[in-house]
This record gives sequence, structure tokens and C-alpha cells, in this order.
Amino acid sequence: MAPDDRPAPSPYLDWEPERLPAEPPAWRRAPVLVGAVAALLVLALTGWLVVGRTDTGGAAAGSGGPAGTNQADVPPPVWESTPADDADPALATGDAAADAGAQTDDETDETDEQAEEPVEEQAEEQAGSGKEAGRQAQELEKLLSSSNSSRSDLTEAIDEAVLCERAGLDTIKDITNARRRQLTAARRLTVSALPDGAQLRDALVTALDASYQADLAFLRWARKLAADGCPGVGRDHPDYRRGLDWSKAAHEAKTRFVRTWRPVAEKYGLTVWKARQI
Repeated sequence: MAPDDRPAPSPYLDWEPERLPAEPPAWRRAPVLVGAVAALLVLALTGWLVVGRTDTGGAAAGSGGPAGTNQADVPPPVWESTPADDADPALATGDAAADAGAQTDDETDETDEQAEEPVEEQAEEQAGSGKEAGRQAQELEKLLSSSNSSRSDLTEAIDEAVLCERAGLDTIKDITNARRRQLTAARRLTVSALPDGAQLRDALVTALDASYQADLAFLRWARKLAADGCPGVGRDHPDYRRGLDWSKAAHEAKTRFVRTWRPVAEKYGLTVWKARQI
């Protein structure tokens, strides 16, 4: 081909595609990554130190410390030792034992005092109870003496009533009224300090009540005798026999009473009454 016949060169023949930069090999990328990580750690540590010092300074200022005082300039606290810290453990143990012993002695003394107090109180109570028992026994003695007087007068009054004497009727009436008062007084007796006091009082009340019923029967008989002018009315009258029956019941009750009364009378130096005397 002739030179003139060759085609004109293309303007694009000199263009080459733009090449990408070649990546470094892997052995060169590792140091770069390590350096980046190290830089990040340094930055993080620096920030942490800055924030920590700022918080410490603020806390010191808020607690009343002087402004601008460096925390590093503040001397460390000096802990004062106490006697307990400097004391010898053996001595401390001995002191504790001595204190415990003293406390035990005090408690023992208090216990002894408390044990002595009830004994003294019991002695006082027993003494007071003895005096009260003596007083109650004397009240019973007075009542028994009054009952003895009524019994002796009743026998004589019945004999006078049989002879149609007015004095017999009046005496029986007085005895009956007196017996009623004795019965009322016996029911009101205080016998709490006496041994078997309740039993003693109940036996006396039973005896005096039977005697009172006998007196009432004899009083009705004497009134009937006086009203009829003694026309043959004697000891065979029903009221007279009723009086005898009640007198028998009263004697049995008095016998039970004197058995209970005897030790009380002997203890307090009082009369040892017999059943027929009450």
C-alpha cells in the first residue's frame, strides 16, 4: 500500500484507560491498622484522665475545700490511734473478764436481796395473819359466851312457864330474840385467817339456827300455855315436843362445832367450850 493510501491515525489511539492505584500488599496494611488502634486507645485514655481529674476537682470544691487546691497537694489523713487500738489484747481480755466478774457479783447481790425480800414479806404477812386470826378467834369467843348465857336462862324459863308464871314467857321471848341476833352475827363472822375458818363458821351457824328454831317452838308453847290459863297444857304439847327435837339437832351441830373450835381455842388461849354449854 502506498504511503498516501494509509489511513489517517485515529485520535483515540493514544488514549489509555485510567488505572486504579494498586493496593499495597497485606504485610504492609497490618502496621497501619495497629497504629490506628493505638491512636484511638491513646485518645480514649487521655479523655478518661481529663474527665476523672475534672470530677475530682469538682467534688473537692463542693466539699468545702479551698478553690484551686491541687488534690495532689493535700496531705493524706493521719489516723489517730485510740486506746483500744494500742491496748494489749491480753490486758483487754483481762479487763473484760474483770468487768464480767463484777457484773456477776452485782447480779448475785441483787438476786440475794430479791430472795431476802420475799422472806421478810412472808414473815410480815404471817405475823399480820396471826394477829388477825387471834382477833377473829376472840370475836367467835364473845359470840359463844353470849350463846352460853342464853342456854342457861332457857332451862329456868321453861320451868317457870310450866308453873304458869308470866316471867317464864317473857324470858323465853327475850332468849328467842337474842338467839336471832346471835345467828345473824355468826353469819357475818370473818374467819378467813383461821384454820378451817369457813367450816368452823358453818358449823356454828347450823347449831345456832337449830337452837333458834327450838326457841321459837318453846315460845309458841309458852304463849299457848299462858293464853289458856294453864288448863292442863303441859310438856306433851306438840310445840314443846318440836322444841325438843330442834334442841337435839342443835346439840349434834354444836358437837361438830366444838371439835373444830378446840385447836383454835388452845392456840389462842380461849375457852374450850363443850356442846352443852353453847
